[in-house]
Amino acid sequence: MPVARSLLLALALSACASPPEAPPPARPSLAVLLAQRHADIPCAQLAVDGGGVDALRDAAETVTMPPWAPLRAATCLAELAPERASAAAVRWVQQPERVGLGLAVLQVEARLSPTDAQALAEAALAGPRPDLARPILARSQRASLRALTP
Repeated sequence: MPVARSLLLALALSACASPPEAPPPARPSLAVLLAQRHADIPCAQLAVDGGGVDALRDAAETVTMPPWAPLRAATCLAELAPERASAAAVRWVQQPERVGLGLAVLQVEARLSPTDAQALAEAALAGPRPDLARPILARSQRASLRALTP
């Protein structure tokens, strides 16, 4: 009988003990953050939570769904690291499967240096979809870029 009481007492005490501390919730991956269409997460916060500007470039090149996620990564890269965005965008406008990423950066060309914007514009016009680059360049605030379109 004393053993039964001891077991009951131990069971009662363990039920009253605080539950084990739950681990902190895992931070969502950059791909998950980019997939949130109406979340309005600032680009700087995406970079901090997602692993930095290099992670934004990598996400632009590797995340495929939803379709706005890589575009958001590319425009955030242009906002936070214009020189890196320009180098990547010059490469993207030459690749048919990534031309949209380069054009997304071209649309925010005001963030790029004049030299980088000129290089991107020329690469876009020499790339596989100059027809998509021309209207963007025609609306540019920079006369030098507008002059590239007939």
